[in-house]
Amino acid sequence: MPPGFITLQLKCKMNGKPYNDKDFPSDKQSLIDNWDDKSADVMSIKKEWKTYEWIRASEIPSLNDDEGKLAVFAGNIEPADIKQGALGDCYFLSVLSVLTEKPDRVRILFETDLVNPEGIFGLNMTKNGIKQMVVIDDFIPCKNKEPVFSSANGNELWVILLEKAWAKLHGSYERIIGGQSHLTFRDLTGAPSFEFETKDEDAWAKIADGDKKDFIMAAGIAQDDEEEAAKLKALGLVGQHSYGLIAVAEVTDKNKKKVKLVQLRNPWGNFEWMGDWGDTSKCWTPELKKQLNHTEDATDGTFWMSFSDFSTYFSRIQMCKYIDKSNFVNLVAQRKDFHVFQLTINESGFQTISVS
Repeated sequence: MPPGFITLQLKCKMNGKPYNDKDFPSDKQSLIDNWDDKSADVMSIKKEWKTYEWIRASEIPSLNDDEGKLAVFAGNIEPADIKQGALGDCYFLSVLSVLTEKPDRVRILFETDLVNPEGIFGLNMTKNGIKQMVVIDDFIPCKNKEPVFSSANGNELWVILLEKAWAKLHGSYERIIGGQSHLTFRDLTGAPSFEFETKDEDAWAKIADGDKKDFIMAAGIAQDDEEEAAKLKALGLVGQHSYGLIAVAEVTDKNKKKVKLVQLRNPWGNFEWMGDWGDTSKCWTPELKKQLNHTEDATDGTFWMSFSDFSTYFSRIQMCKYIDKSNFVNLVAQRKDFHVFQLTINESGFQTISVS
């Protein structure tokens, strides 16, 4: 077992040197682990990514406050903190955005939220059902002396550090381009996660129940071609993109008809749905705005739309059955052909078994 966060930090203190992660070094291999890969996806980023440099967070002016100090969290933990960079990991950022609805769900991922002079951080993740701590240093990929991948809208580190730990967990930043939100839910939280179609007969019942239980949810848009992408863009939507699913509501509109609504968030922090129930839609009445605490803010990436439109343009929903302060136990099979587990449940309540 590799040394833990505390052991490594103490070693750095004794040596009087900041932490330098040899398992995920600040070099080109941590950006792209196979530079000989001839696939179109890798070829399209090689030239640009070769220009990136690694800089310690303490040496990046925009990440330091007026007193030259770093902070993991500065103020409240909010969806607006998240800013996507030059990395196609919207699925990951959409997961972070819905985790921020309950800030403690973000804080628990950090072994400590204190910045230390050793530049070492421990992130708690659960890969393939096994809890583990991912230890990283504070070297950040940069372009023009600024973080090039995801960061916070401000001088806090939490988004940058989580993304770097996620990249280390998978071998490189290139390996976390594209992904599935429900698997990300599972690997960050350890909670059982699953995916279903927006057109399933019980889709509304599932997300309404999930919203009531404070489960974590996301939704994705698929697209077949550039023509469809252009149509989506004209509506304020992004093809091949993942959104946080924030809330649901059933309201009575100005025509006295019942309408099912969903609230979504684009992890870009901008570019929103421009149809019915969008920020500036005429569907809104003063009473409904007050009921759903709706404000016409066209720059935060958050918007409402009808469940009917949602089912038309979004294809899949991801749900994570996250329960705060739940007990988590993982068992690892010792044989490759088969293994038998015997489980004894001593308390009544919500129980779930997930196989990875």
